[in-house]
Amino acid sequence: MVAQAGDGGNGGAGGVGGAGGTGGIGGAGGLGNSETANFTAHYIYAIGELNEKYHDNVQYSHQQQQAAKGDDGVAGAADTAGIQGAGGNGGEAQAVGILFVNSNVLLNVDNISAYARAGSAGSGSVNGTNGASALAIAYQQFGGTVVSTSNDTLTIEAQAANASIYNAACGIELVNGNLSMSAAGNINIAATTASVPETNNIMLNQAYGIYTENATLDMKSADGAITIMTNGTSNSTNFSVLAENSTLSFDSGTNSTNFIGNSVILDSTLNLKSNTNVQDNDNNNDGSLNLAGTTVNLTNNLQTLAITGDVTLSGSTLYFYDKNNVVDTYDTTTGYRTILAGGNLTEGDNVNNANTLYMRTNAMGAYGGTAQTGDVIQVNGTASGTYDIHVFDEGMRNGYNNISYNGNFLQTNAEVVNTVDLITSTEGSQTTTGTTQTQYDNAVWNYTYDVTTQTTGGVTQLVSVSANTVKASNAQYTARDANKAAAAAAITLFGSDETVTDHLRDIRSGKKEEGVWAQYTGGKVAFDDASFKYNGLAVGYDHKVGEWQIGFMGSYAKGDTDLANGDGTVKATAGGVYGTWQNGKGHYLDLLAKIGKVSSDSTSYGGTIPQSLTGDFSSTAIGVSAQYGYRKQLKNDTFIEPMIRASYVHLGGDDYSVVTRDNTMSVSNDGFNTFQLRGGVLIGKNLGNDSNVYAKFAVLHHFGGSVDTHIYADGRTNYFSDDISGTGFEYGIGTNYKLNKKSTIYADIERISGGSITRTWGINAGYKYVF
Repeated sequence: MVAQAGDGGNGGAGGVGGAGGTGGIGGAGGLGNSETANFTAHYIYAIGELNEKYHDNVQYSHQQQQAAKGDDGVAGAADTAGIQGAGGNGGEAQAVGILFVNSNVLLNVDNISAYARAGSAGSGSVNGTNGASALAIAYQQFGGTVVSTSNDTLTIEAQAANASIYNAACGIELVNGNLSMSAAGNINIAATTASVPETNNIMLNQAYGIYTENATLDMKSADGAITIMTNGTSNSTNFSVLAENSTLSFDSGTNSTNFIGNSVILDSTLNLKSNTNVQDNDNNNDGSLNLAGTTVNLTNNLQTLAITGDVTLSGSTLYFYDKNNVVDTYDTTTGYRTILAGGNLTEGDNVNNANTLYMRTNAMGAYGGTAQTGDVIQVNGTASGTYDIHVFDEGMRNGYNNISYNGNFLQTNAEVVNTVDLITSTEGSQTTTGTTQTQYDNAVWNYTYDVTTQTTGGVTQLVSVSANTVKASNAQYTARDANKAAAAAAITLFGSDETVTDHLRDIRSGKKEEGVWAQYTGGKVAFDDASFKYNGLAVGYDHKVGEWQIGFMGSYAKGDTDLANGDGTVKATAGGVYGTWQNGKGHYLDLLAKIGKVSSDSTSYGGTIPQSLTGDFSSTAIGVSAQYGYRKQLKNDTFIEPMIRASYVHLGGDDYSVVTRDNTMSVSNDGFNTFQLRGGVLIGKNLGNDSNVYAKFAVLHHFGGSVDTHIYADGRTNYFSDDISGTGFEYGIGTNYKLNKKSTIYADIERISGGSITRTWGINAGYKYVF
């Protein structure tokens, strides 16, 4: 696809003067040679919506500007020939390769070119002048969104020459629009201007490889370099890239991006994703980079940004990493990045706006890296300006394992400080820096560091890192809550267990006979903010021995835990023996002993680099209880049953480790012992046939015991102690119903509020079969 304008019309020669003697009038100057249609632009010209899936056909537009007519010859004197007419002026030339206005287009193209050459002057008694201007723009877009692809090398070229006043060439002009360009191979963009001959008194030459304003440009080569070149004459104003209020992204993969000529980026965002060079084009352009109010992101495959000339920064921000990629920000295993300035590093005109640098280092050689390395700006000249330098040092990930000297983590003794060079200059530095703060949360500890940089002897260095605050983070609170949930499961299922108690109540409501039983149990239990919902099953066998009904049982329950910053499961398995005695006058005694395991697994979520941390533990649980009560029969088949129960629960301790991406957290759960005293009353009504319904109310109190969790990580320790003691209130309703001589069902619904451990709801429902 080529848009090309030939020469503007050349000025015609002046007319021949009249014959001598009678003094004829000289002939008129000829018209410029426009009859050859040598000013023609071929281009796509789209206004508004252009809905073709692909548009790769050229629409032709013929434009021409005739050369000016030569002046009439002057009348000759007697016997003297007339004077030749003046030469005509050359025509102007304009060419646009592709123009889109507020269009949304998918475009497939490999070559976009525009050539404009102003017409040459005509000769005569007074010679004409070249065409006033030559303007060539290869790609021009105002508004809209265009996606352009190339299956090969993409070439965009604009050339303007021979004008007497103004030559201008631009490879891409993008205003108020969005443009995405990709190619399978190289992307070459070039803008060239020249006056012909060089001695012409040209007033202005301008060449722009890319010009953007209020726009977004994304350029990507899959397997080739990106080169943006201006190649004006020595009296040209050339910009490889000139951008304002725009977002520019360049990605040439493992190849390089090359800006040949000066580049100026104003109030914009510049994303460089491959090794990038800003180079001299040998025509009064020393390959400088001027950034004002601009954010630069060095990401992906970029290791080096090399500038041949000066670097000027004014109120700009440089990220040496992808700030949207936490791994690139905080894990430097992919390597550090370098800016090389062949000239000076200077501050722009707006000296009141400090520049901000975000850099990474590894002062102490953490995680197997090389000590005293990091991102760096190397200046082959002088360095000056004011900089707020934010440094993330690799040792911050694990708090330097809490090793420092006088609070400086970059020191292990009085003699050596592991400084890291951030800005170096061969001819001295006058940069101003200071102290900033860096925050990092490794999901176990949340650190805030004071980071001090200092300029000495022409080198700006990282000289000190100290802890401002160190706080417990998510994984610690999850481990604490997992321990509390396990404790609540042990107390609920081994000490305050209504599973066997309800079954013994059913035995006392009927005849003491040999049989088997099964019971579902479920509920929601909370210990402060740690809670779990559980479902379980218990089975047992009853046998009559005198006035005693004894038996043995086994149970299993599993619950889903809701923990601080995490979740998990808790499981309880138990085996036990029990017995109930009743003297026939309403007095009874229930005894129960259980032993088993309580196990927990948990997952914590958090960290500056989001991660899931898993841990698990298992502890032996023992519970014994004794309950005395008396059922007194009242009128109308009603009864009242006061009771008192004492129980003891022991849960053993356990140690486990949680592996994080930055370190390992060791957790130690202490064992605990707690006693519970419960006093209450049950009021019910007999329904006949050994069946009844009842309501219950009780007050319970835990004596002593605490759930203690120890945390060890990053050379630091933490300790949580949560008291179990407290008073709660239990209330509920239930029934025992005999289906027939051999089968009985029973159910109980209850709630415990107040105290440290609560039960939002609890359900026990069982079935008994006697032989």
